[in-house]
Amino acid sequence: MKVTVKLDVTPQEFFDSLAASVAYDAGEARGRHVGVDKLREGFSYRKSLTAKTGAERRVVTRFTAWVPARRYAASITAGADVNTIAYELEPAGDGVAITYEEGFSSQKAMSELNGKLVGAIYGLAAKRRVKQRFRQMEAYIKAHRGAASAPSAAAPSTTSPSTPTL
Repeated sequence: MKVTVKLDVTPQEFFDSLAASVAYDAGEARGRHVGVDKLREGFSYRKSLTAKTGAERRVVTRFTAWVPARRYAASITAGADVNTIAYELEPAGDGVAITYEEGFSSQKAMSELNGKLVGAIYGLAAKRRVKQRFRQMEAYIKAHRGAASAPSAAAPSTTSPSTPTL
């Protein structure tokens, strides 16, 4: 799935909000505060996610790219299944053009086929959710411009706008 959206915030503002949300998620998973300054390519953490089947799965989130105000990408791995997410940020006038991509692969043929089928069925709804999440982030950023340090817990979660199907 690939979605491109233009927002009326700067690439730095969007990335800062994204970084705060990701750091919050990592801190919740690790049980202790994780500062944004600790985030970098190669950073990883483990956490539990509930699959669409209701089963709980342990996953490892690993940053595959971390370039402030330009790119964030991660893989979310559970056994043989790997979900990938990527945010590409480009300046667009006074705002930012964000290209968000999400993918799924598996070493198991049936899981791979199931991932493609689920992606095809839920693709349009997932794209709408991603666009809606970005609009929420835009509103949050605008509402908190100029604030010395807005609490990261209040920022919308952005680890994966359309919850991995693990």
